[in-house]
This record gives sequence, structure tokens and C-alpha cells, in this order.
Amino acid sequence: MQGRFLFLLFSQVIVFICLIGRLFYLQVIEHSYYKTLSDHNRIRTRFIPPYRGDILDAIGNPLAFSIPHYRLLLRTHSGAILQDLFHIQMILKMSKEEIDVIKDSFYTRKYHKDQPLLIKDNLLFGDICKLSIQTPFLSELIIEKSYQRIYTSSQSLVHFLGYVGMPSRKDLDRGILPQELIGKSGLEKSCYDQLVGHYGIEEVEVNAKGVFQRTIRIIYPTFSPSIQLSIDLRLQQEIDHILEPFRAAACVVVKAKTGDIVAFVSKPGYNANLFKNGILHKDWKELLNHPDKPLLNRLSMGSYSPGSTFKMIVALAALDKGVIQSHTSFYCPGYYDVGSHRFHCWAHKKGGHGYVSSIKDALAKSCDVYFYHVSMMAGFEAIIQMAKKFGLSKETGVNIPQRLGHLPSKKKSPGHVLNIAIGQGDILSTPLQLVRMMCALSNGGYLVPLHFTPEKITSVYLGLSKKHLDTIKDGLYSCVNEVGGTAFSSKINDYVFGGKTGSTQVKRITHQQRLVGQTQHIAYEHKDHALFVGMGPMADPEFCVCVIVEHGESGAKVAAPIAQKIFNFLKNN
Repeated sequence: MQGRFLFLLFSQVIVFICLIGRLFYLQVIEHSYYKTLSDHNRIRTRFIPPYRGDILDAIGNPLAFSIPHYRLLLRTHSGAILQDLFHIQMILKMSKEEIDVIKDSFYTRKYHKDQPLLIKDNLLFGDICKLSIQTPFLSELIIEKSYQRIYTSSQSLVHFLGYVGMPSRKDLDRGILPQELIGKSGLEKSCYDQLVGHYGIEEVEVNAKGVFQRTIRIIYPTFSPSIQLSIDLRLQQEIDHILEPFRAAACVVVKAKTGDIVAFVSKPGYNANLFKNGILHKDWKELLNHPDKPLLNRLSMGSYSPGSTFKMIVALAALDKGVIQSHTSFYCPGYYDVGSHRFHCWAHKKGGHGYVSSIKDALAKSCDVYFYHVSMMAGFEAIIQMAKKFGLSKETGVNIPQRLGHLPSKKKSPGHVLNIAIGQGDILSTPLQLVRMMCALSNGGYLVPLHFTPEKITSVYLGLSKKHLDTIKDGLYSCVNEVGGTAFSSKINDYVFGGKTGSTQVKRITHQQRLVGQTQHIAYEHKDHALFVGMGPMADPEFCVCVIVEHGESGAKVAAPIAQKIFNFLKNN
């Protein structure tokens, strides 16, 4: 009997010691671990997006900036999302489409349930008052101070600044918050690291059901410094005004020696603010189906035949190869025959240009027949290699999406070479590539990278003869400033600039259309594009310009006068 008692007593002591030991282990040794688990269940951490830095022009004018405003967020961990959204819809009188966008945002981002959902940006004072009254019934609402992105002249700037919008699933996977507006295109996207500061943190306490109880602490986000661009806002707005009469056009102005982009206008543009909280389907459909393609950045993503602006490359290839001299002359009867096929000069209706005495004369008059002769002497390979030297078919350096254009790799026929000689056929370039080409022609043969933000210049010396470059520049001078030049009507008496006109076909014309005038009875979308590339002042070029007017018909009559107005503005400012 006594033995049983001792055994039970001993067993109880052992159990008691085990319990004490277990309690000691849990509360002392594993204290940190279980406290962390407890805090994780009790404390919810919310990250607060940082202030987005401003984007300024060359003299400090704001191009994109943020202003304070209030926005509505909804904590999503309680599970009553649909019911809360119904109440919010009634209070703020939101449309069904707006609510559907929010629901879609929630259901595609469920794995971020600890982070609140953005419901409405830019709350009005009346909205805040209505929501504050409902706080006892909607405890999961957060009304917080945030910042709204504002763009100066958004239609003009959007193609290089880009826009901000809600993060995609891919953005969320790399740590972007669901309620953070991030750069979706342009410099807003490529300069993300420079524009965004450090996140803030808010810790809140919730009960066992996940309902908000109190705020424990807030660490506010840091501000990001501004980014200053080389863009001149006044020039940007002036060009936007000059291009106003045209449905689709583009213009870029660059500092010839440094590659600084001082104006960048692609028309038409679109309202960047449409994308901030997720663009509505009807707005997206309207942009996507617009006949003039407002979403297309024509300067970096538009591929065009360079037309007669390519003749400078053909001339340089022949000079560099030594097959012609600056004074080499050819007779232009208005056509050039290869086998049974006749290639016309644009002046064929006037019987051609007659004797064209030099490269300078040929560039000024833009004689096609002259360059047919020159291209056959220089050869396909020499022309293509010279084009590559000047950066055609290559990236230009800008940190926004860009197309590479196209240069053919193989000669197909003699006619193929003749088409290339006048910038037609299977040769494509972007306006940014053409203006970069002009910079190299004007600055002594240095190919500079184009850029919006200040950076160290890493130009490439092309090793071309100064004499040959001067021959080309003489032709560009003559084109604008001497009688007979295709752009003579755009001459400025007290500011000497030079350049080259171009008109590029978008549809092959028939012999009959050629006889009566190719633009007669041709639909707008089938008319030639109008081009002009230029530099000024000619004594020591500071600026290079590229202008393209889609379906503008004539580089001389349409694009060159635009360049004249731009150089006039640069002269006076």
C-alpha cells in the first residue's frame, strides 16, 4: 500500500517537473519565437508608398510633380470586401464600372491581403465628411494623405515622360505595393529608382477577428530628389503649337555636340491621367482604335523611310570610297534606265534638272538621278556600312523604348540599290536616328548618344574626312539659303540654318498618277510623308532638328517651314 502511494507521488512529481520544465521552455527559452507569432497575429504592418520625385525641365520648370491629396483605402483581411464595397459605392455614388475595376484589382492580388486596397484617389472634402460619419460601421476604411501625379502639358510630354498607373502582377512579384502608383512607360518607368524614396511603415493592432483596434506606430516615407532634364518646356510648348494643324506629326530638337534632347514632341498625344487608377475599358478602346494612333511614340517607335534625307549618306559613302569628288557632275534628263525599267527623278515632269554640277548642287536640288549614278558607283556595301556608321539601325542612347529601324543586309538587284539611294525601299529609320545622324554631320563626325538626363558624353569618332563633311554641309546650306534649293522659301535672313528635305512614299503610284500629279485623288493615308532634317546656325551648329509630318506630301512645303519656325524661336530665345 505504501509502495503504491510512493509510486503515485513520484509520478505526480515527475509530471509536475515536466510541466514546469515545459512552461519554462515555452515562456523563457522560446519566448522570442512565440512572442513573434503572437505579434504577427495581433499586429499588422502596412507599408506607406514614398513621395515620387518631381521631373523638371532644364531651367527648373516642373514637367511632372506630385501634390498632396487624400485617398480612400480598405483593409482587406476581414473578409467582408463585397459588403464594404457596396456601402462605399452608395456613400460615394461610384459607378458600377469603377467598382468592377476595384474588384478586379482585389481578386488578382489576393496574396497581398495584408495590404489595403486602393478604392478612390483625390477625395473631395464632402466625400471625407460622408465617410467619417460612417466610420463606426466601416472600421476597415483608411483615409490617408497621399500625393497625386500632375503633368504639365500632358498631351505634349506624355510620349517621353510616360505615365504612372496601378502595378501589374509582375510588379507585385518584385515587391511593389498594390496601392502604389508606379511608372508604366517613358522616363517615369526607366527612372523608377531615381524617382522613388524609401517606404514608410504603419503598425496597427487587430483583434482575433482581424478587425482594426488601434495604431501602434507610424514611420513616414522619405522624399525623393527631383530629376532635371535637358528639355526646354517653352520650346516644347511652342513646337506643340506649331504642329497643331496636323493630324500626325513629330519633331525633335537636339544639341549637336552633346546629344541633349531639348524638345521631343509626338502628335497626337493622350491624357496620362487616364491610366492612374486603371484605365476604363471605353477609354482604352478609344485610344487603341484611334486612326491616328495616339499611343505611338513616333520619334522613337515610328519607322519611316528616310527619303531624300538619306542622300547625304550615299554621297559620303561615294566620297569616302573615292569614286567621286565634290565637283563631280551628272546630267539629269528626269529619269534613269536600268534594263527595261525606268527610275524617275521627282523633277521628271519639268524634263529633269539638266546638268547637276556638284554634290552641293545635287543636295540643294535633291536630284534623284544624280544619286542613282552615285549609288551605282559607290555600291551597296559601302552605302550600308556608312549608314551603320551614322547609327542607323542602332539604338540612339535614350532610356525609353525605341525601334532599331532596318537596313538591308544583301543586295537584291540594281533597282534595289537605286531605291536605297533615295531612301526608299526596304530601308527604315526613326526620327531619333535621323537627328542623331545630323548631329554627327554637324559636329565634325562624332556620333553622340541622345539623352534626356545629364550624363557623361561617350561619343564615337567616325574618322571621316573634314573636307567630305564640309562638302555635305555646303549642300545643306545651299538647300535652304540659295535660289534653287528645295527649302529656299524657308530661309531666315538673320539666322543661317541648313538642312535637307524629303518626301517618302507610303504607297507605290502608277504611271498615270505620276503624269497627272501623284497627290491628285489619293486618300489622306496614301499621301507621302514630309520630312526635314536640319542644323543651325551653320557657322557653328548648336542645334539639330528632325521634323516629320505623316501624309504631309512635301518636305519642302510642309516640314521645312516648321523647322524655320523652330529655328526662329531658338534665335529669339
